Amino acid sequence: MQTFYYETDSLLHRLNPLSKVLALMPALIFVALTTDPWTPVAFIGFIAILLLTIGKVPLIRLARIAGPILLMMISFGLIYPFAARADLVSNSPVLLHLGPLTVYQAGVINGLIVILRTCALLSLSLLFTLTTDTSDFIRAMVQQWKLPYKLGYGALAAFRFLPMLQAEMQLIQAAHKVRGIADRGAFAFIMIACGAMQSHFWQRQFGAQSEPRWQWMGERLASFPHALTTNSSASLCPTICSSRASGCSIS
Repeated sequence: MQTFYYETDSLLHRLNPLSKVLALMPALIFVALTTDPWTPVAFIGFIAILLLTIGKVPLIRLARIAGPILLMMISFGLIYPFAARADLVSNSPVLLHLGPLTVYQAGVINGLIVILRTCALLSLSLLFTLTTDTSDFIRAMVQQWKLPYKLGYGALAAFRFLPMLQAEMQLIQAAHKVRGIADRGAFAFIMIACGAMQSHFWQRQFGAQSEPRWQWMGERLASFPHALTTNSSASLCPTICSSRASGCSIS
């Protein structure tokens, strides 16, 4: 299963995934409750700088992710002023008349605030997804939050199985094109999917690429081959960063 994770060695990548979750949750709630445009702008700018410097995420990679989101938000901003509630624009000056449609100043301002707040929330989520490997997140939940082993093993195996299944389906689809077999339609998709799954199960890659079975037995082990720990500095680092973006300080 493909994610936005960017693999590199940085301070944000070395932090425990659970500490990042606990540090980002207050910031997410705070941004969701804000009603002014400047707080989301501060969070967006600070998180971008944080990802580019401490997170060591390339600017091109960040632009490829943020580009489609920005286009979506712009489209939403063009529609929002026409769909604003009447009580929000009751005493607002009129900016534009387009036949039966009227654009009010309050509708434009509220739409801008909603867009900035949404972008800030997405930026906070990117701070986690770009710097956190899904496998490490699942391992941390099993080791420290006591997630049931069966659920953790199933989720981890699925995240590793689906990308391989997708690559196998692309390989079979390319082989069908070479042979001149139609690769479109529901029947062709079912045949390609069945062939890919059969190939995977026969090669036993599903079990070989997952975690060692002895690690995921029902009994609780005293140690793990890939143990994830949390110290005080790792827990405080994301909290300090998010608090600085909102203009707060920790003493």
